[in-house]
Amino acid sequence: DELAHYRVEGPKADETIFNALRPRQAQFPGAKCLKISTPAAKQGLLWQDFSQGFKIPGRLTIQAPTRLMNPQIPQVFIDKEYKRDPENAAREFGAEFAETVSGFFATCVDKLNACFELDGDVPFNKDQRYYASIDQSGLSGNDRFAFAIAHRGLRRTQADVVREWDTIEVDLILEEIKQLCAIYGIRKVWIDKYAGGWVKSALEKIGLEVEYRERLAVIYTNGKTLVLTGNLLLPDYPSLRNGLMSTGAWYGKSNTLSIGHERNLEGHGDAANAVMAAVYYASQDLTVHDMDPWDEVDEDEYVGVTDLLAVH
Repeated sequence: DELAHYRVEGPKADETIFNALRPRQAQFPGAKCLKISTPAAKQGLLWQDFSQGFKIPGRLTIQAPTRLMNPQIPQVFIDKEYKRDPENAAREFGAEFAETVSGFFATCVDKLNACFELDGDVPFNKDQRYYASIDQSGLSGNDRFAFAIAHRGLRRTQADVVREWDTIEVDLILEEIKQLCAIYGIRKVWIDKYAGGWVKSALEKIGLEVEYRERLAVIYTNGKTLVLTGNLLLPDYPSLRNGLMSTGAWYGKSNTLSIGHERNLEGHGDAANAVMAAVYYASQDLTVHDMDPWDEVDEDEYVGVTDLLAVH
């Protein structure tokens, strides 16, 4: 079950488990192996069997969307999922395999461009709760030290402040971060888990609580949902725009989604990472009450959907 998503035991867990299972079938004449899974990237045992399956005698290969496999799933729910995240819905409900590497926002460039409505910093509002994130660099090469502040409004989440530094004067960076956090009433910042050591210690020394942020795949998936639903406001900051536009998405050998940016002058993602992380935590603010556009359908009622079936 869910062969495309075997990743607990390692990159080749699907092949290892199948190779261990195969000899045990020999003691049962006429034994058959049933492989059922939602598709992932075009790699691994499921993709290999699927791509060969229609040509191998004695093997039944079926590719079918959710509505064919389980007609009880409402079409209105599937339509909303396609609107929320077309690429994920194509895999989850359309039984389509994903490309190994793609531009993360490639299918919603126009909607992403429409998010850049803000001009510069948004002043502090005492009625808002603000969240901050840092994407630190080694202060060398093309990397920059980026900082962002965001909050969740009644309808949309917005990035209020974006800063980048390419100076090696760490004290100057920390002083500005300290001032901005004081202005916006921020006591906690989220940082990359690889930023332990001096970054964490330095931030704690200026009175900030530090936590490690979620994986970029989770953060960017949340950001993309906000983009697709028109619920994100961003400052028209060239480095931020370029970073988001150049965001790459790929699936590793274990079929887990990864997010990254090319390390060049146009494509570095320091500001994008900082903003998307701040936006992620702001969007989770449960003290803000608004209407979720997807509340009409209870997603918890529709689980365990099977999209692709291979038998041989």
